Amino acid sequence: MKIIEISGGLGNQLFIYIYYLYMKKKYNREWIFTFFPRRHVRHNGFELTKWFDVQLYEPEWSKLVCFLFYWISRILRLIGLPVWFMRKNLTEKENVIFHEGYWQDKKYLNTLDVHSELKFKAFALSRMCQQFLQEIQTMNSVAIHIRRGDFLKCPNLYGEICTPVYYTKALSKIKEKVKNPIFFVFSDDLDFAKSLLKKESIVVVDCNRGENSFFDMYLMSQCKNMILANSTFSYWAAILNKNHPIVVCPDHWTNIDSPDIIMNEWITIKQ
Repeated sequence: MKIIEISGGLGNQLFIYIYYLYMKKKYNREWIFTFFPRRHVRHNGFELTKWFDVQLYEPEWSKLVCFLFYWISRILRLIGLPVWFMRKNLTEKENVIFHEGYWQDKKYLNTLDVHSELKFKAFALSRMCQQFLQEIQTMNSVAIHIRRGDFLKCPNLYGEICTPVYYTKALSKIKEKVKNPIFFVFSDDLDFAKSLLKKESIVVVDCNRGENSFFDMYLMSQCKNMILANSTFSYWAAILNKNHPIVVCPDHWTNIDSPDIIMNEWITIKQ
């Protein structure tokens, strides 16, 4: 038996789902349960099954077992005792019962056909999203993701990675390879983004906030090329993009223990 805890925002939930599929494939004679103990607490809550056609194994009878391991693990850590049945990071033993982490590593992605395992559900687009989608499909569209918000609160972890210098270099790289690019701007700080890109041909996508934030990921995944932030949100838009895009990204994701997630074919920008 193995329990995979699902947590974080949608980008991290997708990483964990891929890890879950990897564990199911490797330990195919065991029960592999999923468990999301903090639904609707952070970000937009549990979104994985809302937007993607995925199957999780969460039978009713397993929930008590999951809660027991969840709380026992926390009590043991609180009193300073080792949690022998738990894996918290990639360096720890894999063949244990309880798995709590984000599992950000491209080795799990490379064991699966992601486009067949992760498919969008059928959903209705707003009139504004339909208009943006039509423009994305008919222009030399380049998604550019600029994330600030919560990243500004953690400068030691996320700071000085996707700086204005990074975006200047990324824009130049795209212009070398794409004729007459139109940059579709996705950001949680649109005033900053507009100021940064005031000399570029841009379309500002400004209709998706809160519970509708997912539609930014969807629209990014439909663009022909992409400039990413060091964010799992735009990362997964690139992974799900079926257009074989040129993808430009920073050469590291975080300043501390940066995960090995950058795909070999992506163009990296070094600060």
